[in-house]
Amino acid sequence: LRSLAEAEGDHKAVVGVLAREAALVEGEEQIGLYARIARIWDVEIGDAAVASEAWRKVMEMSGGNEEAITRLVELTEAQEDWAGFVQYSEARVDQLEEGEEKGALLLRIGLAHLEKLRDEAKAVTVLSAAAEGPFPQLEAARRLEKIYRGRKSWDNVVSSLKSQAAIDGEHQVPALEQAVKIQLNRLDDRAAASVTYERVLEIDSDHGEALGFLSEYRFQAKEIPEAVELFRRREAHAESWDLDDFDVQIEASLFYYHYALSLIELDRVEEAKERLKKALGLNPSHLPSLQSVGPLYMESGEWKQAETVYRNLLKYTGGAGDSELLAETYACLGTIEWALDKRDKARQRFNKALAVQENNITALMGMGEVYYDEEDWSKLLNAYNNVIRFAHDPQSVIQAYLIKGHVLDVKMGLPDKAAQHYQKAKHYQETLSGDVKRPAQLERLAELALLKLSELAIREKKADQAKGFVEKALSLSDSGASFGAELHLALALSLQSSDEEAAGRALVEATSIDAELKKTLKGKSVGDDAVLTELQSRIQLTLR
Repeated sequence: LRSLAEAEGDHKAVVGVLAREAALVEGEEQIGLYARIARIWDVEIGDAAVASEAWRKVMEMSGGNEEAITRLVELTEAQEDWAGFVQYSEARVDQLEEGEEKGALLLRIGLAHLEKLRDEAKAVTVLSAAAEGPFPQLEAARRLEKIYRGRKSWDNVVSSLKSQAAIDGEHQVPALEQAVKIQLNRLDDRAAASVTYERVLEIDSDHGEALGFLSEYRFQAKEIPEAVELFRRREAHAESWDLDDFDVQIEASLFYYHYALSLIELDRVEEAKERLKKALGLNPSHLPSLQSVGPLYMESGEWKQAETVYRNLLKYTGGAGDSELLAETYACLGTIEWALDKRDKARQRFNKALAVQENNITALMGMGEVYYDEEDWSKLLNAYNNVIRFAHDPQSVIQAYLIKGHVLDVKMGLPDKAAQHYQKAKHYQETLSGDVKRPAQLERLAELALLKLSELAIREKKADQAKGFVEKALSLSDSGASFGAELHLALALSLQSSDEEAAGRALVEATSIDAELKKTLKGKSVGDDAVLTELQSRIQLTLR
């Protein structure tokens, strides 16, 4: 009967015969016959509704029949039977290995939940699986973004955008840019934004906004080496900045200022000065840049440039405002004018500074210079006592002790009191914590205190004490002593009576460090008076 029906192309008759056959058998043979029936309704006859029922019968008999599930997915979707589509698609997903087909089917299921069944919660679950799986679907991530924006769930919007960036190589930077805007404007999470911008820089190393944000972020976080590297990369694009735009000028000025501060932290002073010049070229009245570059010019002895800077500070503050800043400005200008040999003007500046702020340290140190020049030792000692009492900067305190010691010894003939001050300077340096700024300068002052103590001990014929002070000074710095020649001279003199050979070696070492000393002491031995005289002459000049 089946052969006759097939020969005549009567598919319905074939189905009828197959149904009678299926009733006569069991097991896999029966399942195979029902599958054949379903195929005929599906393919030959083209009746989707009946075919769907036929495939469901196969499913009832064999729940995991792959062909039945696959066809039911397609048939229910075509018939817009969305509940059935979701049911059979989820079963099909469980059968599929990880791959593009599985990811695409998850996307279809998610869209059915979202658009047809109006079940947003289930849609989010399925679309998340589609967007985050081994074969992520871009459309799933985009739909999730839209859902989360509607909910104002900004963390999840960011996650969706990052998923899009990971999937879509062509548009990953724009997606990450959107994510950063949300992190900054909606979530106020600069730390998270920095991570996203780091990813942007991995893709586009010249991305201006990323370099701008991250350089400032690292600077504010005190991650100075990292900030400097980012500032360097950002500066490489300076030629493209529209400096005719006022807002860009101000932003660029701040950039150069922060770059300079970072370079100062790394002790790259000359580079810092160049950036501060650029900052002031864009914004001449930027007080923080003026305040930062002024001390750099003073340290390097560029007195004319420093004078211009501090006069501008007075100009732009109008000689008013914050009393501490005003006093420091007057005091620094006085120090500069003193160096430029404008002595009367300098004294006026120091007095103005002290009138504004009674114990301004820079002004007190400056007046110490004035009193030294006038040989008014009583007022000098009083000025430096105030420095020691009120200064917060260790360098100023140690300098005050050393200058007082120098005056007590050389000018007032009180070597014992001088020695007490040198000891106080040394002790003060030793008690400082390891995180003080500019440790190299403090080491230099500590060396100087020990050098002066050694010279006093040599003068008093206390060779062992002198040798101990020198050895302590030489141990302070791994990179070489600041007063290496003088210290080796003192060492030679301290060894003169106990070890002539070692004393001679120390003298040779001293002359090898300083070419001028080598000329002065050419042909001299440690016992010659010229050696002690040269040491004392050099020590007297160390603070003047």
